[in-house]
Amino acid sequence: MKLNICLVGAGYWGRNYIKLLQSMGKYFNFIGIVEKSKSIKENLKENYNIEIFDDIDETLDKADCYIIATPVFTHFDLAKKCLENKKHIMVEKPLTETYQKTKILTTLAEENGVKIMTNFTPIYTEPIKFIKSYLKDKKEKIRYISLRRSNLGLIRNDCDVVIDLTCHDISLLMFLIGEQPLEVYPIAKGFISKDIDMISINMKYDNFIANIYTSRIDNLKQRELVIITEDERITYDDTNLVNPIIINNNNITLEDGKPKYNYNDTVIPHIAFKEPLRNQVEDFYNSIVNNTETTSNNQLTINVNRLIDRIYVELN
Repeated sequence: MKLNICLVGAGYWGRNYIKLLQSMGKYFNFIGIVEKSKSIKENLKENYNIEIFDDIDETLDKADCYIIATPVFTHFDLAKKCLENKKHIMVEKPLTETYQKTKILTTLAEENGVKIMTNFTPIYTEPIKFIKSYLKDKKEKIRYISLRRSNLGLIRNDCDVVIDLTCHDISLLMFLIGEQPLEVYPIAKGFISKDIDMISINMKYDNFIANIYTSRIDNLKQRELVIITEDERITYDDTNLVNPIIINNNNITLEDGKPKYNYNDTVIPHIAFKEPLRNQVEDFYNSIVNNTETTSNNQLTINVNRLIDRIYVELN
């Protein structure tokens, strides 16, 4: 079964979907792109043989589902229009700027019997799938989680670093742990833009602590997840394309009330590569056709926005 799909927004991130959707003819009829920018439209006409629409209203009688890849402040109105017209949607992260708006949209999707999915791409990487499975029976042994994401990145004027980047790591934390922290302690500052460019967030859970560090003005490119358990240290380096995961099994235990140092093997599991964005779009398709729940489901989306709201409350 093929679905008629439309892309809304072909800018900085939206352009990544164009060739992907053109290559997924088994799943979709790619009917066209909604784009308002004159310069982007000119570029599209020069490089692609695809129909371009000025407004989403022109497509509502043509599409079954949409990918919305526009700035976050536009998500709510675009998504609401699609859902009210009973269209399935996949939306760039985060779904909206606030928990309240996100809850409205997820409720509207449920009421209209359509799928809504947020594009948290990192949770669709093969290494994160491996770690999720690996931690299945070890969550109670976790002591510390660190997530670091930095680069000399794009300084966006439409959103701060929390909405732009930190939400990726919040989605990873929610995907792996599935719980809100008991306490949240963020420290943030803007240096280049009028908004937040750098943030460090300490969090306390029942049995472990966690930290998220995000910066778009740090000249070290990092996309790293570290999980320290009672038994091991699991390191996932997303910039390492050869050996992204290293599991170091050295640890300390107590023996007769004294620390005992245990030195064990280091494991480098083989992780086959599959394009995360393709994984995600296939998940979106299957959720519609087979009525399955997506990995990036409504509860995860709501949990991400709830924690973002908490961070802003603590900062203010």
